Amino acid sequence: MEDVKQMVSFTPTERLEWLLKDGRWPSANSALSELIARYEDFLTKTDAPEDKIVNKLLDGTHNRTYLKFVNRFGDLIRDAMQTIGGKNLFHRMPVA
Repeated sequence: MEDVKQMVSFTPTERLEWLLKDGRWPSANSALSELIARYEDFLTKTDAPEDKIVNKLLDGTHNRTYLKFVNRFGDLIRDAMQTIGGKNLFHRMPVA
């Protein structure tokens, strides 16, 4: 129960880092590390005024890049969740 309380107090990135540092799920380390790296890259690329980001999406020059990112990011989340949570209650904790 203490893990649950601690987990919900974290930001999404802190949750991933906590799972990685905890060491209970070594088979998820690759997915967790890549999730953190890709999310940080996403934040860097989208650190611009909203109108500039919207214009990039509307002109179509970054659509393929963003679609690839979204698909891979979703796959990594699924992989990490399945490895960590399986069919138990902990499965929902990282996204609570």
